[in-house]
Amino acid sequence: MRFKSTLWTITDSCPPPHCQFETECDEDLPQGEKVVTYKRTHRVCPIHRATGLTGQELYDRAAGENTRKSFALALASEISGLPRDRFTWGYDDQRLLHISPKEDTTPEQKKLVQNALDLQFGPSKTIVD
Repeated sequence: MRFKSTLWTITDSCPPPHCQFETECDEDLPQGEKVVTYKRTHRVCPIHRATGLTGQELYDRAAGENTRKSFALALASEISGLPRDRFTWGYDDQRLLHISPKEDTTPEQKKLVQNALDLQFGPSKTIVD
């Protein structure tokens, strides 16, 4: 077993100074079998500092939000047929993810995307505007 440590700075879903975590994984495992493990926190953004979470719980929260954003944008793109860069996104004060198409989409497309996101993450975790 050969472990590799990596610094992960969450620049897209954490405000400056962005959360930064050290993680590690076994480099000898095939790509699809690698498991990223939290090692330590190096820096915490103001949003996540306010949660009072630390360590693994903080990492899980920040990583979960980032994963939800990436998956939601990919799913919205796939369902609507619009390229991923044709959506804007952001978090509100309650850390609800809002996704908005930059172009006209039909109410049916928005509803399909919203329903798929609700199934994936639970109701009211991601809002399609």
